[in-house]
Amino acid sequence: MKTQPVENGSIMPTLPMMPTVGEQRKTPQPKKEPSRMEAIRSAKARITRRSSLQKQREALKG
Repeated sequence: MKTQPVENGSIMPTLPMMPTVGEQRKTPQPKKEPSRMEAIRSAKARITRRSSLQKQREALKG
């Protein structure tokens, strides 16, 4: 088995450094409720997806 020369380095990216203990962390912002238009859009998307899957299953049944 061959070893990789040090100057070539690793192909895989490394994880970023973990934050140190003394660092101040930002408090997460409270999540806003979705606007009415966004709620309607996501509800329509769910309905469309559900009906599409039902049609797909029916087509597979024959």
